[in-house]
Amino acid sequence: MDAIKLNHEELMEKTKKMASQAIKIELPLEANLLQTDMNPFTSYRPLMGEIEKLLLEYRRILLTDIDKIRSEGAMLKKMDEKLGNEIKSN
Repeated sequence: MDAIKLNHEELMEKTKKMASQAIKIELPLEANLLQTDMNPFTSYRPLMGEIEKLLLEYRRILLTDIDKIRSEGAMLKKMDEKLGNEIKSN
């Protein structure tokens, strides 16, 4: 039977990298584009604001999920150590 393994350090490293990238999620808007009175750009302003809100919500959800993954990884590591100690003592 093959063993199932979790490399805790690798999980933490990768989720840290994911979180650092998630923080960078944004909608770069040129100031000129937001200040222009030219059509069709004026009709895009409300949409850009909505897109910005959705991206912020996506980033929040993504960071929350990353935190959950890290927490579950830590819990799995503790459970694995506990089971390993129980097996050794038997």
